[in-house]
Amino acid sequence: MVKSSKRNKRGDPQKQYQKAVKAFDAQRYIEAILWLKRAAELKHPEAIYQLGCCYEKGIGVVQDEFIAINYYIRAQKLGHAEAKERVARLTGREIK
Repeated sequence: MVKSSKRNKRGDPQKQYQKAVKAFDAQRYIEAILWLKRAAELKHPEAIYQLGCCYEKGIGVVQDEFIAINYYIRAQKLGHAEAKERVARLTGREIK
């Protein structure tokens, strides 16, 4: 018997991210946030970055710059280039 992978149990992060994009396009922001968080749990860099954007701007969540910065740092650590720029802009310093 083949063991199921973590990805199979928790879903495909790219598909979850795509569902979030569709929900955003339909202006269903709370649903979009839920899909972004699911994809982020599976380390999807763009989903993590977009969560940072949502918290920075208060879209579908209560605006919180501290949480936004934390999401940007997580995305940056996964190689997301724009996240690095956002961290520098919001904190006034570069995070490595």
